[in-house]
Amino acid sequence: MKKAIALIELIFAIVIIGITLLAVPNLLSNTTKASNSAITQEAISNGASHLDMIMSQYWDEKCINPNNPILYVVNGDNELIEAKDSLGNNLGIRVGSNKDTPRRFSITKQFATTVSNFGLDINDTQPDDIDDFANTTYTLVNQQTTNVAAGEYKDININIATTINYISDNTIYSNNIVIFNNPFNTISTKSTNIKAIKVTITSSNDNKNIILNGFSCNIGAQKLNRRDF
Repeated sequence: MKKAIALIELIFAIVIIGITLLAVPNLLSNTTKASNSAITQEAISNGASHLDMIMSQYWDEKCINPNNPILYVVNGDNELIEAKDSLGNNLGIRVGSNKDTPRRFSITKQFATTVSNFGLDINDTQPDDIDDFANTTYTLVNQQTTNVAAGEYKDININIATTINYISDNTIYSNNIVIFNNPFNTISTKSTNIKAIKVTITSSNDNKNIILNGFSCNIGAQKLNRRDF
């Protein structure tokens, strides 16, 4: 009469171990999904920060001067032209603006940069206006492996690409109500008063495109008043 493990106890132990082993693949799968989700959220956060950074830049290269001008455009809404006085003289301000506003049209009638000239300007070492970021891409994550079968991570390439376009600045009026169509669907090959910024986040793991849209308007740069004593 020696102490030993009963057959029923052994069977219970085997069943418990089997159930535990069955749960392992699900745990690994959930861990992988959580990791991919974290990477995706990080990519979206970086894309949003990148979009905000671009929108903080000057609207155009020609806005970078002491006069902080509103530029002339080729294909803008006629209602956004320069205001005139009763004699037909240009006032240097946007229609409806306060006459004392520091945001004024360029004195030498400078026109906004054409689409064909979008990109980093010749004398720039780094972007300083919105269209300098046109057609640029940077890699957020670049992790590669040649031994996936051995249990290593799959290839992960997360890129953030930027596209800059002019979009229509026209509106539709109906019974004194202004109706805006989706402006991002109306790309203009000529200059308008709105530059659209599209940031596209791509991942080789998910085969997904996450698109963030923003825009910036031709209103001139703000100029701070200064008082000397």
